[in-house]
Amino acid sequence: MKYYATIDEQILEIEVARDGTVLVNGEVMQIKSDSVAENTTSLILNNRSFNAVVVNSAEKDTYDVVVGGEAHTVLVQDQLTYRVAQAKQAAEANMGEVTVKSPMPGLIIAVPVEVGQEVEKGQTLVILESMKMENELKSPRAGVVLKIETEAAASVEKGQKLVTVGDVE
Repeated sequence: MKYYATIDEQILEIEVARDGTVLVNGEVMQIKSDSVAENTTSLILNNRSFNAVVVNSAEKDTYDVVVGGEAHTVLVQDQLTYRVAQAKQAAEANMGEVTVKSPMPGLIIAVPVEVGQEVEKGQTLVILESMKMENELKSPRAGVVLKIETEAAASVEKGQKLVTVGDVE
């Protein structure tokens, strides 16, 4: 069975063979895991030991994971769901408005763009601090900043609208 895990904008292709062999981006990985406590897993990955806290997010197929003191949001999709999402995302990226929302609760450190500014795909729109880490939220498409719905020093909740990017007129 093939899965795709998106971690901090990096996509990993994970294939689990019938014999239990796990391939990550085509590379064989030795993986063992045991549940230690509620939401806590002991993980041995290629003879390296990790403890991970894994909590189901409110969003479908999404998990909040903390490993080595670093927090990550992980989206796990089967092959069909991933392909459909990619096609939809490609179509949306080239038309209409896209609103960047807060992926987690936190504090806005900076908003280095302004309304009317043209931005490139991948350009930082908002810097969000959460769990003592700064996260750069980037534009999912090239376009122009249409709306900014936050400001530096504002507290935000998960899913809150921050910046809307649309077509250059």
